[in-house]
Amino acid sequence: MKDRIDDLQIGGLKIYQNDELYAFTSDAVLLANFYKIKNNAIVVDFGTGSGVIALLIAYKSKAKKVYGLEIQKVMSNMAKRSVELNKMQDKIEIINDKIQNADKIFGLNSVDVVVCNPPYSKKGTCKPNESDNQRISRHEVEVNLEEIVHSASKILKEKGELRLVHQASRLGEIIEVASKFGFRLKTLRLVQSFDNTSAHLALFRFVKQGGYGTEVLPTLIMNNADGTYTAEVREIYNKEKL
Repeated sequence: MKDRIDDLQIGGLKIYQNDELYAFTSDAVLLANFYKIKNNAIVVDFGTGSGVIALLIAYKSKAKKVYGLEIQKVMSNMAKRSVELNKMQDKIEIINDKIQNADKIFGLNSVDVVVCNPPYSKKGTCKPNESDNQRISRHEVEVNLEEIVHSASKILKEKGELRLVHQASRLGEIIEVASKFGFRLKTLRLVQSFDNTSAHLALFRFVKQGGYGTEVLPTLIMNNADGTYTAEVREIYNKEKL
């Protein structure tokens, strides 16, 4: 399957996608819109994939610079082409490297915000029909949760923020790992597919060396009973500014 160009339905932004590699989902859009980015912030998107989070944050916020870090060469090249397509080279830089090398790339205590839509599943749970690209994007084969949080702790400034979207079933583990590396959970929002289902996702905002006290936001319901997006989700997709 050849690459296609999708319309992000905001500000004329467009993005290259390829379903045989890995196409972004609503999870990435929710994370990009989760919390305001401070003006002039330096933002790093761990595992940027096709670059959708980097594009949305760069467009919607007044961040000084957004970096997309991606281990897969084919995906980083696709993200670079999307940046060029939207003429955002002055604000976004895509880097083809490992998340584990983030401190060597950016330096210690140099970044304001790290965002990450990581592989959700543990290593060893891959399906036989998954491509190598899909396997890397979905499973902890190249980087695991602890390595992501550890790398973020190195490059973030004091009071810098780590923002994650992840499976709600791993909530306890995520908070424990974050605490191990000096993060405190400051904002949490659970996400449900429908009003009568359990939460399947969680959005986290951790602060490096932050104090205790967590704001638990109202649960986000994704779909109406007929399967269409709820008014709040449509508002998130159409929101022009963070």
